[in-house]
Amino acid sequence: GAIACLILGDREAEQQEVQLKWMSAKEQQTLEQSDLLSNTPYLRQQLDKHC
Repeated sequence: GAIACLILGDREAEQQEVQLKWMSAKEQQTLEQSDLLSNTPYLRQQLDKHC
């Protein structure tokens, strides 16, 4: 199954954010769209942690 889900709806597009939902932990966090790529090392570490 999915480890994480990236949510980009109308509200997120208007606010230039994305919602990142970790499926197994049932946690959700908000990231600025501009910060998404700069957070790649952190996100990869989180993916490894949740696998």
